[in-house]
Amino acid sequence: MKITRIQLHMVNVPERHWWWSDDTYGQPHHQRADHGIVEVETDEGITGLTQIERYTPEETIRENLSAWLGTDVREVNLAVPGNQMIASFEQVILDIRGQALGVPIWQLLGGRLRDRVPVTQCTGYKTPEHTAEDAHWGWEHGFRSYKMKCITHRETTPDARIEYVTDRVEAIHNVLPDMIVRPDIRWRLEEVWVAQELARRLQGHKIDSLESP
Repeated sequence: MKITRIQLHMVNVPERHWWWSDDTYGQPHHQRADHGIVEVETDEGITGLTQIERYTPEETIRENLSAWLGTDVREVNLAVPGNQMIASFEQVILDIRGQALGVPIWQLLGGRLRDRVPVTQCTGYKTPEHTAEDAHWGWEHGFRSYKMKCITHRETTPDARIEYVTDRVEAIHNVLPDMIVRPDIRWRLEEVWVAQELARRLQGHKIDSLESP
């Protein structure tokens, strides 16, 4: 079962206003980047999909994709390093193999862990007021968990960092007491005692985790 055609689509999905950061914090460059979506067709009429790592130059993508033409999907060893863009192509290889065998991909990966996968609303940097507004939008659209990136260059002291996180969590729970919140600190508290103090101040709130404090 050989790859006969590869089609690249460069995609940039229009954004909902303030979906990532508000006007106070600004939209980071990585949230404006194009994403490559690739369709891979085989000589047996099976088509698989994958996504290319963002920031990969389009010229590089096209050059590496062409190297996969003629490859037998059944013979690719995903454990062997050195294959062109193997990290991006792993998904489509498994997609095509699963379709060919008539089984879901989880059967190729050792078994199913769960029947459903919870989806969390994920956002960037906002004021507490705009954070609450965004979480309310998410709640109305079915989200019950809210992950937010925390701490920027604006918060220069331990107290400011703690307050930025706690103020946003409190703003959410003032309007949505049942929304589960996951602050993503991104290793920016810098000291253990600061993380401990933040955890203490968040006691009583519905917190899923303090990610990478």
